[in-house]
Amino acid sequence: MIFIAIISMPKTSTIVQYFGQPQLTSTSQPAKAQKIKNVWGRDLNGTYTVNAVFNNPKGKLTTNQQIEIARVVAKLQGKQKFYGIKKITTATNTPEAKNQLISKDQSTQIVQLAVTREQGTVRTLSKQLYSQVQTASLKAYVTSPEIINDNNNARIAGYIQIAAIILFIFAMITLGILFQSVAVPIISLITLLISYVTSLSLANNLTYRGNFPYSEYLPLAILLGTIIVGTFELFFIYRRFKINLVEGMEAPAVTSRSMRYVRYPIIAVGVVLTLIFGSFWFLPFSTIRSFSSLALTFIVLTLAILTIPQSSWECSKKTSSGQRRIVLRQLNVISGVDLPSLVYGNQSLPSLLFCILWDHSPTVTETT
Repeated sequence: MIFIAIISMPKTSTIVQYFGQPQLTSTSQPAKAQKIKNVWGRDLNGTYTVNAVFNNPKGKLTTNQQIEIARVVAKLQGKQKFYGIKKITTATNTPEAKNQLISKDQSTQIVQLAVTREQGTVRTLSKQLYSQVQTASLKAYVTSPEIINDNNNARIAGYIQIAAIILFIFAMITLGILFQSVAVPIISLITLLISYVTSLSLANNLTYRGNFPYSEYLPLAILLGTIIVGTFELFFIYRRFKINLVEGMEAPAVTSRSMRYVRYPIIAVGVVLTLIFGSFWFLPFSTIRSFSSLALTFIVLTLAILTIPQSSWECSKKTSSGQRRIVLRQLNVISGVDLPSLVYGNQSLPSLLFCILWDHSPTVTETT
């Protein structure tokens, strides 16, 4: 499942770039302004403005520096079709806009480029234009509201990846310390990672293929929901497993009784959270509606919590008592747990290994 989720998942940064902005109603002022902008001039339909900014940090622009800016403009004019530039506005060809394009101290000059939205991604185009406007003696960069939003979204995506690593590590260390176990963090990491990747893949695909609302903070919300709720539920399961194990039950009975004890509370929590976040779909604001995807997150998380840990504890494959003795002798060396050659009822080796890693010895029968 996790491999399918990874392969089919659209890139999160791309989804945020194209779908992460609030979807405004057609009657809102920004939407009306955008409609006017899309048809506001000859050959300018469907364009957005990119500003090439040239700055002399030492003071007023010199004559040679103005010549350098003119050369950059000429170079861009020669590549207008390649970069999708419909119009270039400068202080030279549009004198009436001179006060808007040249700063009062005359240290900065702006060249406005009307770029078609069909040219490609904002990120790619900004990198290409940035390389074209560089000069020897001036600081030059390109900017626009679209470029600023894209940079912010890229930052958010990067920080979410860092947060995911930190939160996963913190959750694993916490569970490992609480239960003094090696197996618990490993099983928990697998469970939460599968839940997170599958949930994020579902949310991204619904947006990419079904035009569901999306927010730049939705991946972070999925991450927090998965780790916080998942860690508490796993703690609940492991605590019940540990209690039953201390009481001396055999591994199969421990597993079945523990899961039976926690199943209904976990399902109840999952259903409640699913209904709460699913109801967000009926709210009018797209940013809030996007969090309705968390309903899928809690469905996936509940299924993972109730299946993956149990599958990790149980194995239907039986091993002979001779094979158990060999493995147990090796585990004496690896784990430092004092286990003689044992015939351990009818328990499977993975269940026994889980008990060993848990640092608890269940009831056993020693052979003579």
